[in-house]
Amino acid sequence: MERKRCSRKFQRMAVERMETCENVRELARELGVRPRCLYKWRRKLEIIEPGQEASRPRTHASAHRKEIHRLKQLLAEKILEVDFFQQCVLISKITHAGASDRLQTRCPARKSAVLVPRRG
Repeated sequence: MERKRCSRKFQRMAVERMETCENVRELARELGVRPRCLYKWRRKLEIIEPGQEASRPRTHASAHRKEIHRLKQLLAEKILEVDFFQQCVLISKITHAGASDRLQTRCPARKSAVLVPRRG
């Protein structure tokens, strides 16, 4: 059988008929669905309170979990990138300061490193 989406109204009607029929397999064939769909629809409709429509709560929850997982992975990658580049900057500063003829000192007013030429 070809997979198709059935409306909530059709699902309710099918489940109501399923409750009174003797052979679920024949009912499913008559409706053009698989028997397991009828059981799944019955379970889903039992969860929904009368008069309340739920739109695929499991699907939404699953999509949200996947998105959260993807974002956590992306965040972890970005953290690793930042750590890598911080190490590169640190190594570059150390290498640059050692290779030049300048001495690195601290300027108390600016609280940052300042390169001052060596005397002598």
